[in-house]
Amino acid sequence: MPFYPWTSDDGFSVKDYRAVDPALGDWADVEQLGKNFRLMFDGVINHISSHSEWFQKFLRDDPRFRDYFITVEGNPDLSGVVRPRTLPLLTQIHTPSGAKSVWSTFSEDQIDLRSSSV
Repeated sequence: MPFYPWTSDDGFSVKDYRAVDPALGDWADVEQLGKNFRLMFDGVINHISSHSEWFQKFLRDDPRFRDYFITVEGNPDLSGVVRPRTLPLLTQIHTPSGAKSVWSTFSEDQIDLRSSSV
């Protein structure tokens, strides 16, 4: 399971990839565990929490985060997209530059990352 701070989906809506959920400890605790055990974790790298610093900066039109997320214009036919959930595939958001639709494969709290930009 993921050990990052999170907002929903049992840890899969990561708020900060650089931190350990305080309820689980801190990086020193992870390091200590690694001295006695071979560690494995669930690296959630395809999406991030809508409450994350990255997405909040995207919402404020911070140019450093403009390309971190997948936006969709118009009303494309997404009926061919197969995925594990029946929630809407796109989430409508508002930014200072206007309304946008962002790709959110798993939920409106889990915004897909554009892997080529992160």
